[in-house]
Amino acid sequence: MKEIWDVKAVKEDPLFNVDVLSAEADGREMSLELPRGLVDLSGWRSFEVVVSEEEGDGDIVMKGVVYRCDEGRLEVSMHGLWLRMTVEGCDEFSDGDEVYVVVRRIS
Repeated sequence: MKEIWDVKAVKEDPLFNVDVLSAEADGREMSLELPRGLVDLSGWRSFEVVVSEEEGDGDIVMKGVVYRCDEGRLEVSMHGLWLRMTVEGCDEFSDGDEVYVVVRRIS
């Protein structure tokens, strides 16, 4: 699954030491939690997210487990950090699959 997203906001979580990257694409929404300071997200306007069973190259690469892939939602936990996105279809993955989340800055 490969998607290009436009950044809506980057916010600091008030309870945990994480940044939450919010984005949208074609009326769909996603959020990605990242350890604060992992990547300087200031200036990011758009980025690509690839969710795959194979590791790839990117600005951010994390391995996680699919917790939900149904009804237009994909949720992946990466050691307590979450990727949540609305998707057009979710036939590629099943709950419990191990996947890589690769994020590449476009602009």
